[in-house]
Amino acid sequence: MEKSVESLTLKRKRDATPAEMLEELEELDRAELSDDSKDLVDELQAKAKAAFDDPELDQDSLKASWTVFDRLYKKVLKGKREVVRLKEEKNQLSEKLSEAEQDLGEAASQLNRFGFLFKIGDWCEAIHDAIKYYEERDAKTNHSSNNNVIKRAEDACKFHHLTVDKFPPNKAQGYATNSRQWSAARGKWCTSVVANVEPELKDVGKWKESGEDPSQAPFTPYLDRLDLLCQDAGLSRTSYLATARVYSERNEAAHNPCIKLVDHVDPATKIVDWHEVKKACESIKEGSKKELDEGRFTAENHSFFVDTVNHWLRMHVSSWPAGSAPVLTTFGEFERDKAERAASKRLNPAAHNPHHGPSYKKGKYDDL
Repeated sequence: MEKSVESLTLKRKRDATPAEMLEELEELDRAELSDDSKDLVDELQAKAKAAFDDPELDQDSLKASWTVFDRLYKKVLKGKREVVRLKEEKNQLSEKLSEAEQDLGEAASQLNRFGFLFKIGDWCEAIHDAIKYYEERDAKTNHSSNNNVIKRAEDACKFHHLTVDKFPPNKAQGYATNSRQWSAARGKWCTSVVANVEPELKDVGKWKESGEDPSQAPFTPYLDRLDLLCQDAGLSRTSYLATARVYSERNEAAHNPCIKLVDHVDPATKIVDWHEVKKACESIKEGSKKELDEGRFTAENHSFFVDTVNHWLRMHVSSWPAGSAPVLTTFGEFERDKAERAASKRLNPAAHNPHHGPSYKKGKYDDL
């Protein structure tokens, strides 16, 4: 069995006895030696055996040969250790090279992808604008139609001296307004459109996997509305969704929006939770530190990023008294009120969009 480099180190010494020489020479792995070294070992073994058999024999020649062998063998050991070290270093460098090549390939792919997104972005935006146009047009038409229906109902009630208990005009007006305010694309970024349809697409996928029972067809107001709008625009729904995804990806790559207060309005109290806003700021600053640690931000970049987030928060909150509510700046109060109004207008499509589109019919989701 071949010995490791470490096992090649002999216990020999310059004044070793013939018996010690024989023992150590027997332990050598000849496969590790060159032909010249093997000849030297044979010579040493013969001389050591002779000296062992005859203690009176002159050992000067044996000791001289042992000294030469000792020196040469140390060179062999040193060379083999260096070979092992270089092989290990080569393997490590090969791994690093492979990782670097992979990183380079990923970076090049990302750069190419960003170039594509940069060039196609405005075209996707134009298609999204067209869909928004048709929804805005339909919203105005539907609102006018609803108002006309309400007006005719009110006039009829007055003429017959009747009141409509189940659906009074003021409730009808609110119903019509809610229906008009709900939208699938109008007033929305593509990122929001994609976020709204993804859960519906998952529901459709599960429904298809379970056998497509018509009575169990999922409720998909966003997909239904987009299907109608795409028909008006002369575009397939799948084409629009593909466009929306690409434009959403482009926006996320090109923009990194700051905190939106409307996202931190407590659903129960309907007011902005400023402590959650502060936590979100801290999380963003931690993300900047990660960018620094991984070499994507310089120390100057990181410092500037943290300062900017702190400036943003101070523009909204002037102080944080212990045990009481944060003290807002005038601008903070303005932004708080705006966010809380916006949060109150966020409507549940299932509750406020009864006119979401046609009910299920065969082939409704074949394109998805």
